[in-house]
Amino acid sequence: GKGEALPKGNAAGEAALQQALSEITEEFMWDFEGRVLGIWAMHFAGLISRELDQPRDAMDFLRTAAGYVDEADAPPAAREVTLLSYVELSKAAIHFMDRDGNWVQDALKFFDDLQERWPNHLRWAQGQRVGLAHAWLLHEAGRNQDAIAKVQEVIAAATKTSSGVDFEAGNVLSQLMTD
Repeated sequence: GKGEALPKGNAAGEAALQQALSEITEEFMWDFEGRVLGIWAMHFAGLISRELDQPRDAMDFLRTAAGYVDEADAPPAAREVTLLSYVELSKAAIHFMDRDGNWVQDALKFFDDLQERWPNHLRWAQGQRVGLAHAWLLHEAGRNQDAIAKVQEVIAAATKTSSGVDFEAGNVLSQLMTD
């Protein structure tokens, strides 16, 4: 499946993830609120929640991590985790798309202001991967032509910046065109 969560019946693994989530949310996240470490805590809480098959928590944590800072006010250390959280938000939305709630549409609404919040995101490899994640969301929402256009935009940026993402983008484009 698409990013399967923890296998059913893995009580020890689930307990370990629950403990990690508890430590992150209760002891770590709020101690570092407003700092890069706090954004990383939100990011990891979202990943753990996804593995624990908790869609609302996963989406909320990842959305918070992705939306915590804008390009204009992000210290360089926050850029990586912020953009990575956009990518993981897209993956989580696609993972949970067959569940209650319209996770893909919710994520797309969040991505709508990406260009305003991160106008130069395609200058960096991680931002180009955000563009690919956005393309997958568009594809899953049935907007394949928009998805293809987004990947073409990423390919142009990746080629211009020599980021190495152009090969990955080419693979995504070929998948979108044959789907």
